[in-house]
Amino acid sequence: MYVNRCMFKIGLLLLLGAIISIGVAWGFGAKAEQPTGSSQQTLSAEEFQRIWDANFSHAHETYYFGWRDTRWFTTALLIGDELMGDPHISRRGVQNQLLMIDSGWPCRMMRHIQTWDSSTLGQPRPLPMRWLSESSWLWRGFAINTLFYAAILWLLFMAPFALRRWRRIRRGLCPACAYRIGDSAVCTECGKPVKPRTVQHVA
Repeated sequence: MYVNRCMFKIGLLLLLGAIISIGVAWGFGAKAEQPTGSSQQTLSAEEFQRIWDANFSHAHETYYFGWRDTRWFTTALLIGDELMGDPHISRRGVQNQLLMIDSGWPCRMMRHIQTWDSSTLGQPRPLPMRWLSESSWLWRGFAINTLFYAAILWLLFMAPFALRRWRRIRRGLCPACAYRIGDSAVCTECGKPVKPRTVQHVA
């Protein structure tokens, strides 16, 4: 019975931890923006090429760009070929573009990718629910985040009771009702099973 109760608590904590980790990744990922401003970092040519080859079947143009913007809960990565600019002003506009957003904390666990070309440039971001369904999972980060939030829940809601139980046992009291344990295998106050005190007889 005790083992079943412990397994149920562990399963419940892991389930709640998974729900919280998904909510954090989805909530912050759906609100993430493209890398802009002073916080963006330029990608190296090798990293750009690796991401391009994984998402596009054709070669990129001579002019390309790649930026990353890392925040607390998200990492937004934007790559594309041709030069950025207003197509009505510049002769060269964006031909192909990819926006990759990894979200989650403490580890990135959800990845959403949007690709478009010049014919669909400026398409709206998916609605939050579509963003969740169209994202892929980074399973290692998902497992770590689930354990992380489950541990926090345990510390908040179960650790105080475990500590109280340990202190009562150390003091020779019933873990359930704090009544002093005698020689009986059950608590004489509440009837819960207890470990009786060992009485040493002096010869």
